[in-house]
Amino acid sequence: MTLSGKYYIRTGVDVIDYEHDVILEEINSIIDHRCVAMYDPFGALSRIAIKVRAHFITEERLMKMYLYPETSAHVSRHDVFLRELRYLIERLSNGGGLDVNERSRYLSRWMIGHIAMHDCPLGDYIRTHNADIIT
Repeated sequence: MTLSGKYYIRTGVDVIDYEHDVILEEINSIIDHRCVAMYDPFGALSRIAIKVRAHFITEERLMKMYLYPETSAHVSRHDVFLRELRYLIERLSNGGGLDVNERSRYLSRWMIGHIAMHDCPLGDYIRTHNADIIT
């Protein structure tokens, strides 16, 4: 079973929600074996890392633009997730054993939890400070 934010958790900021969906779909494709992740787990996790980094840049720009008061704490959570991704990728590139499916489930759960606890409040803040950026 995969986890998805597509129909469960929305921030109300279109660009953030779209990027969440893209990242979760990529993670879910590993869990559901809908991609070559079983044959190229390094490539699959690398693609996720690229999308996650780009997404975090988007969020962090919005936080800066709107002077979001929780920016520091939110960015530190991003840093933790990026460190975890780097660790997984390094472990794979060094030939270390890794249950990619299990780690992908962890990544998906982390994303869902992060969206619910941290991105939704960011979305609320952005929407209350300027509706023009949402679409």
